[in-house]
Amino acid sequence: MNFSVLYYPKFEPPQKWLRSTLLFFDQIQRIIPIDARHVDSEPTQRLIDAMPAAFQIISPADDDKFFDDLNFTRLEKAFALIQDES
Repeated sequence: MNFSVLYYPKFEPPQKWLRSTLLFFDQIQRIIPIDARHVDSEPTQRLIDAMPAAFQIISPADDDKFFDDLNFTRLEKAFALIQDES
């Protein structure tokens, strides 16, 4: 059985977190849009080079980015609530 964990780059976790997470999970999945032009830091790239199977990049497809008017309205309300709390 394969156990994975997910994180979104551009917020790059500390190396200690990445290494310790790999003690408990087989793979770290990363959401990186194709047009993000993400470049890993040198320490993260060394870790990926040492354990390439432990990292997987997931790029959202067009269908993943689509939402209808109902969900757009819900998102607007959610973001308004978040903004009011800060």
